[in-house]
Amino acid sequence: MGPPDLNTRVKILETILKDLKNNFNQEDIRAVAKITGNFSASDLGTIARNAARLSLGTVTQHLTATLSPDEIPEVTAEHFSKVVRGLTRSMNVEEMEAMNAWANRNKLA
Repeated sequence: MGPPDLNTRVKILETILKDLKNNFNQEDIRAVAKITGNFSASDLGTIARNAARLSLGTVTQHLTATLSPDEIPEVTAEHFSKVVRGLTRSMNVEEMEAMNAWANRNKLA
C-alpha cells in the first residue's frame, strides 16, 4: 500500500484546504504535495493543523476564539513548508514497506 502518491496527496490537500482559510492555487497545492512525499494522510492532516496554527503568528490563544472569519489569517504554502521542515514522518520508508509486507502476508491489504 505505502504512502499516498503525488496525485493522491494533491487530492488529500485539496480536501483539507477546503476547511482552512487559504490563498492556495493549484500550483501551490502541487508544490506542497511534492514536499510531503512519504508522509501519510494522517501526517498531512497534522501538517495542515500546524500550518494553520503557524498562520496565527503572535495572536494569543485567548484572542483566537474572538476573531471573526475575516480576521483569521490565511494559511500559505510557506506555512506548510515551515512545518514540513520541522517534522519527521510517522514511519520511514523501510517501516512502511515492512508494514505492507506484513499486511500482504496476513491478507490484510
